[in-house]
Amino acid sequence: MQYSLRFGLFWSDYRHGFGRVNANKALKALVSNDYELGTINNGQTNIVGLSVPSGAKTLKVMIAWNDPATTLPATKILVNDLDLEILDPNGQTVLPWVLGKIMMI
Repeated sequence: MQYSLRFGLFWSDYRHGFGRVNANKALKALVSNDYELGTINNGQTNIVGLSVPSGAKTLKVMIAWNDPATTLPATKILVNDLDLEILDPNGQTVLPWVLGKIMMI
């Protein structure tokens, strides 16, 4: 998560999840409106522009949503499967890091 403390060997893993919540950073983000809210429909693209300060070493972006429960038997676990893409200043698409499909214990 954006406002968490790393816990474990990697930033996020199957054992530790996304780490421990850093409530102080999360509260500061809420107070300073450091987030974007919106809705999206099936097949729609939502583009959000943002400015990254020069000299910034990292950019953390997260997408989160409440997904309704699927109906069993289902071929897909997610009802709403959203994707996040970042365009760098050169117009190149940067895809997010995701957990692998092999469960680590």
